[in-house]
Amino acid sequence: MLTVTKLKGNKGAKPYSLPLKLKVCAIGTNQKYVTDGEKKEYTVVGLADTTDAIKGMVYDTSKLNNMQASATIILMNYIFKNENEGTVVITKTTKVLKKAQMDVPENLIEKGAAIANPPPAATLALRDVKRSPVKTLVSVKGRIISEDMAKTVKVRGQDVTVKTVSLKDNTDTIKVSL
Repeated sequence: MLTVTKLKGNKGAKPYSLPLKLKVCAIGTNQKYVTDGEKKEYTVVGLADTTDAIKGMVYDTSKLNNMQASATIILMNYIFKNENEGTVVITKTTKVLKKAQMDVPENLIEKGAAIANPPPAATLALRDVKRSPVKTLVSVKGRIISEDMAKTVKVRGQDVTVKTVSLKDNTDTIKVSL
């Protein structure tokens, strides 16, 4: 049977028929997205075995019926994407089977739970936010000093309402688009 560590050693995104036995550490919130004008949803789950923890993306929400937290499952016909820390993609063709409990080290269960429900971003001073890397999640705290009118812009062919506010703290002033 395949393990998470062996799976992470593979290259490229491809389907796997080899079974993967995992413990569900935690289930994240349901996220919605739009692709080609069609509304869809997915759920992030934290998974682990005796060797490591990995992120799971469930695109077929009916599969969540067999994936309660702390349940042990076997996955077949899943897709593995080796980007960042690696992701197991669970689609309608994936088989999710419940199995007898598997012992997983507590530190890997915690790692899997953090994958599904990441801790909130650190609150930074506005001066430090300007220097933070692009696409990094941060939290800010400040006083709203101005608020622009909401405007509609096109994002990937969809109309999205955007509102910009100016925040100020004792270190700097920034604009935040919501």
